[in-house]
Amino acid sequence: MGTFCQRLGAVCVLICMPTVSLGLPSGYNWMEHEGKGKWYALTQNFGPWQACEDEAVGIGAHLANINNQDENDWLAETFKETNTQGPTDNNIAWIGLRGFISDSSLYWVCGDPVDYTTFTPVRLSDGEYWYLHGNNHTEARYWNSNPVHNTDPNEYPKGIIEIPEPATLSLLALGGLMLIRKRRA
Repeated sequence: MGTFCQRLGAVCVLICMPTVSLGLPSGYNWMEHEGKGKWYALTQNFGPWQACEDEAVGIGAHLANINNQDENDWLAETFKETNTQGPTDNNIAWIGLRGFISDSSLYWVCGDPVDYTTFTPVRLSDGEYWYLHGNNHTEARYWNSNPVHNTDPNEYPKGIIEIPEPATLSLLALGGLMLIRKRRA
């Protein structure tokens, strides 16, 4: 006769497994931007932009995309104690923006459109990899792309990782299980 779940087939995924939860990846100090449905943490390692993005992708995320002034200000305040690994202590962290202002090739690595920007009005570099100045920097809350931070190990920052809230991840996982179950039936 089979179990209750076996008899229900695909419907079982939603009824019999409501407690499936992926949670947030361990080993990071996750912080929630309350009410925004996103969680943030710093990469575990200092490094060039691509190494930090690779670390984020390795846990199912990307470097942060910033969609508005509120999110930008929250990140700058939250990560105001984040510095480069060298002796200069620059208060910066990589974000998920790539491309150049000069040729309008800017894009968020997560695929979101670039609808909001806040580039530094002082000494703006038009490089390929972008970072956020934290609130302890003289150019607090602005973005820049000085290439030295991507090439000099003494100047490597960490990156800000962004991930959707765990409930969102759980729902996505349940949807994937539902599709797998339907295809097997």
